[in-house]
Amino acid sequence: MYSRIVRRCMIPVTAAGLLFMAGCGSNTGAADALSAPVEQKVYDISGDYSRLDIQADLADIVIQPGAAASMEVSLESGYEMEQVIEDDTLYLTERDRQPFWQKIFHFRSVHNSVVITLPENVIEELVVSSGVSDINISGQKIHSISVKESNADVILSDCEGNDIQIENTNGDVKLQNITADLKAELQNGNFQLLDSSGSSLYT
Repeated sequence: MYSRIVRRCMIPVTAAGLLFMAGCGSNTGAADALSAPVEQKVYDISGDYSRLDIQADLADIVIQPGAAASMEVSLESGYEMEQVIEDDTLYLTERDRQPFWQKIFHFRSVHNSVVITLPENVIEELVVSSGVSDINISGQKIHSISVKESNADVILSDCEGNDIQIENTNGDVKLQNITADLKAELQNGNFQLLDSSGSSLYT
């Protein structure tokens, strides 16, 4: 998993004739010491929709099978997962609600995670897009699955459907026990396809 570091350059401040500037660096030791409060909640996401669209930049996404549709979140203070239903689609979107000044004067790791549990026959289409967070999908039987990743890893296991599409710019892709027409695009990283079958495969 790639380290998710939120980098912000501090604004130059003049005081008593002196100019102080704190630049962006990569020393994460002191930054990690400034830990933020983490809020954990479980939400019931059952409802009348057949399409699920998840968007997250910093939160690791796990989608797993289960008896009831739910979302368990572990988010640092200032972040939330917004829930909106429109046109037969449930949109789950990670939002950064931190104050403006905190976004500017901020340099540390962010540790957010979202676990989605889905029973069978709840949705027909799953769309997941992410920035620098890992995506792990398992045990899903869905007509269509689409995953777009920028800078982290994608893992799919024990999934079945008519159409599965994976796009990853910079990270690893591992697909195991997949039954579907599969299209996978990977620009930089390792690709693994294990124990999978389908009428077509494009990589």
